[in-house]
Amino acid sequence: MGGSLTLNYQLNMRVCNGGLFLSAGRGMHPNRIITSYELIFVRSGSLDIAEEDRQYRLGEGDYLILYPRRRHWGLSEYSDNLSFYWFHFYLETAEESLNDLWLPQYGKAVRPETVSELFNYFIEDQESGFSYDPFKQMLALLIFSELTRPSADKERVGQAIVWASQAHTYIRMHFAEQINRALIADAIGCSPDYLGRVYLKVYRKHITDSIHDFRIKRAAQMIAEENETLAAIAEKCGYPDLRSFRQQFKLRKGMTPKHYREKYFMAQMESQYHK
Repeated sequence: MGGSLTLNYQLNMRVCNGGLFLSAGRGMHPNRIITSYELIFVRSGSLDIAEEDRQYRLGEGDYLILYPRRRHWGLSEYSDNLSFYWFHFYLETAEESLNDLWLPQYGKAVRPETVSELFNYFIEDQESGFSYDPFKQMLALLIFSELTRPSADKERVGQAIVWASQAHTYIRMHFAEQINRALIADAIGCSPDYLGRVYLKVYRKHITDSIHDFRIKRAAQMIAEENETLAAIAEKCGYPDLRSFRQQFKLRKGMTPKHYREKYFMAQMESQYHK
């Protein structure tokens, strides 16, 4: 579930609380789903964190935007020297996230000391007791602006991340159709070979694997929640024949669709019996 957040200086953005987290080498980032965006910027140490199907290792100067209504959690105990800035914010409408200034969900600041300085202003304003919302929003936008500051390498890497993210979104929305790398590349305006390389680098899997992952995830939900035949489920999830459906399902779930349905049914029966 990667992506890029697009920001505009005229955004109707509501900035909430923020702070500086200092680790004592104990604890782990909570497993939760929140309703706001959260920006995390690592000042020192490292932070291992996951969001849905993606894992991140953040080091000094790295940032990550956690999206609303997506589950995220820590992957390991906090390191002794970990410190990171954070704040929560809302975008008032979905359309407002698609304007002029794109910001990849994950990246590294070109000038981390400037980002830290802006966060310190943000925290000082918040703790003053006289915090002014437009000023907080201005500081937040300055932080985002600094995170998008280009360098020669960053521009090249940033474009690669954008293409990979667009491909991932396309797969998520069209996995039930007969799609492939060439079709996706044509849809987003990128070379198929180059898209394959950058997608593998960003998501650590091939495009074809992502297509099957989305299909089988949806198929498993339908098997558990709906009473349709396996052939109908296979077709609705992008598999025109049962053979390939069974093969991909077993590869990802460790059992055939039929056994998965039987196992789920037995678990439901046992749950009802013990109530």
